Amino acid sequence: MSSESDPSSSSSSAGSADWSPPSGNDSAPEPAASTPYEPPPADANPYATPADPYTPPTGPYATPANPYAPSADSYVPPSDPYTPPADPYAQQAGPYAQPGPPGAAPYPGQWAGAPAPYGQPYWTAPQVPAQGTNGLAITSLVLGILGFGCFLWVLGLGFGIGALRQIRRRPQQGKGLAVAGIVISCLWAVLTIGLVGVLVAKGDLDSITSQTNVFSLQPGDCLKEKTGGQGQLSRRFTVVPCTEPHYGEVFGTVPLSAVQENGSSYPGEKVLEEAAAKACVRRQYEYAADYLAIPRGMEVSTLYPDRTSWKAGTSKRFGLCLFESKETTTRTLHQDYAAATSEQHSYLTASTELDQVLDQWPLDDPADAAPGAYQDWARQVVSAAEAEKSQLRLSPWTDGPAAKVGPLQAELDQVIAHAEKIRKATDPTVLEDELLELEDYVRGPADTEFRAALKLPTSYPDARPASV
Repeated sequence: MSSESDPSSSSSSAGSADWSPPSGNDSAPEPAASTPYEPPPADANPYATPADPYTPPTGPYATPANPYAPSADSYVPPSDPYTPPADPYAQQAGPYAQPGPPGAAPYPGQWAGAPAPYGQPYWTAPQVPAQGTNGLAITSLVLGILGFGCFLWVLGLGFGIGALRQIRRRPQQGKGLAVAGIVISCLWAVLTIGLVGVLVAKGDLDSITSQTNVFSLQPGDCLKEKTGGQGQLSRRFTVVPCTEPHYGEVFGTVPLSAVQENGSSYPGEKVLEEAAAKACVRRQYEYAADYLAIPRGMEVSTLYPDRTSWKAGTSKRFGLCLFESKETTTRTLHQDYAAATSEQHSYLTASTELDQVLDQWPLDDPADAAPGAYQDWARQVVSAAEAEKSQLRLSPWTDGPAAKVGPLQAELDQVIAHAEKIRKATDPTVLEDELLELEDYVRGPADTEFRAALKLPTSYPDARPASV
């Protein structure tokens, strides 16, 4: 019984022999003992990014490459040209990167307020610089400052409102200018309404609306304002009765449509001024035949069309003749021939032509005058003086004036003699001497005595009546 083997023990022995460790080179290596901490190499970067534990293994057990992956030299689509440039001063990506500032603009593809993806910088749209000052704002301020003239504040208010609307839509400056223009224009509006209200309350509103267009003036109109001397037809005047204080009086209009120079549409200011002045001399003696009826210091002014008025048509191509005083006067210069006697009328008619020529006495110095200017004028003096002598001889005179006709005709002979010498003179010195001699005989003592015999004024009147 002892010699029989136990099957179970035999199996165990055999099994123990089968699971015994192999000997020799077939023995498995023992695992190395692990330590809780192993120091890094001396040359390792302590700030380097730690290795990702999820990085796939390399070597014989690495994941095989995808045979369908695109190769390195395959087509790569171009980058988006509208992608904003990277900020060179942005925080570099990494595990220690600082978060972006609160309220930063979201990165494309994100919801507003969401942080940018890890490692990508924030980007804000660039600000467009202001494109200068708005022109309407400047115009509004200028018109507002000019204010009451021609009611420019109305335009200033409109330009200011338009400027504010443009500045809201455009990156421009000038909001302050537009607001200032609107405020100033509103102040002018308040003042205008207040002024009109005061004038209406006082009944003086006609002082604004009673001015007459210069093209509507007629001979006999007396003007409250000064015309300013020679000038263009570009104003309005207040017409008042000639018994009230006034500066000017219209005595005639002269057509200028036939005045042309070199075929131009507008002859020019100088041509029109000379033509109007020459034509107004004749109108002067039609309105006031006696030259001594015009107060000393009263000047003759002419107004003529400007370029715009000339283009408006022939209805505005005329000149205006005015008497104008430096001080106000309260009398009219118009003379009514119906009140003159027959002898007074005969003398005034005979002397008018010479008076007109004398009024055109050249103003330039004899040495500086244009060649022939004084000679041509002297020829007209001779003709007018001879015509006056002839009419005085043919007119019937009563005893008083008849005794004075002879001395007056002798005085006119002296005028003719010196005028002939002026006409023939070529030396400026001789010409100047003869002009002085002529001045002594023109309307000299004999003429004064003849006027006294006719009971006509012998001296210039005052601009204002003695009672004023």
